[in-house]
Amino acid sequence: MISTAQKIQGMQPTQQFILKCLQVYETMEVRWGLMLVGETETYKTTCLRELSNGLYNIHEGASEVKAE
Repeated sequence: MISTAQKIQGMQPTQQFILKCLQVYETMEVRWGLMLVGETETYKTTCLRELSNGLYNIHEGASEVKAE
């Protein structure tokens, strides 16, 4: 999901980036709120954006299957 979303955006997915995105997703599943903090240029926004794009693509794929 994340690697596909990154490839669509022209980015090259790395194992470390995918792992961090999965950790953010798992945290979102068990918490009401989330705050990403850290140094600048550490891909916090990119991770959140790619996670959002990946989840959106999964949802769109699921709705296409239901419609058929």
